[in-house]
Amino acid sequence: MKKISLIALGLLAAAQVHAASDGTIEFSGNIKGQSCTVTVNNGSGNVVKMPDISISQLAEKTQTAGATTFSINLTDCSTATGDVLAYFEAGANVNADGRLINKGTAANVELELLNNTTPVVAGNLEQQAGLTAVPLSEGAANMTYSARYYATDKAGEGTVQSSVTFSIHYL
Repeated sequence: MKKISLIALGLLAAAQVHAASDGTIEFSGNIKGQSCTVTVNNGSGNVVKMPDISISQLAEKTQTAGATTFSINLTDCSTATGDVLAYFEAGANVNADGRLINKGTAANVELELLNNTTPVVAGNLEQQAGLTAVPLSEGAANMTYSARYYATDKAGEGTVQSSVTFSIHYL
């Protein structure tokens, strides 16, 4: 009996030796402060005032209306050159289609972001490759985007309110 226990103990010890570490991976990086001063609409505030529209403009699913341009402005960038792009992040106000959820009272209305004429799917990193980046010039850049109403079905009267978080990607 002792012989079997000793053999089992020996096999267990051999298995542990076999599972010894084969290498080490090291990680390194830098944590940097904000690289640029960021404002929206040249510092006039972070609220984009959407136009009042008639519900007849959003009478059917997928209709859009009220496109409103806004800008994200970078100044005093620590890097004078390179390309930048705003990344609109996923969050509580972003649905699975990447549009902004209406927190107001208008039924069946969302907000859709655009880069030029291309809809931006907020929270989709893969889509970023197809969006237009803006070059930094002397440590500054102005990125122009727009937002528009998007009907998920026939729109109802009411208010439209939402928000989105963004970060600046340096390419």
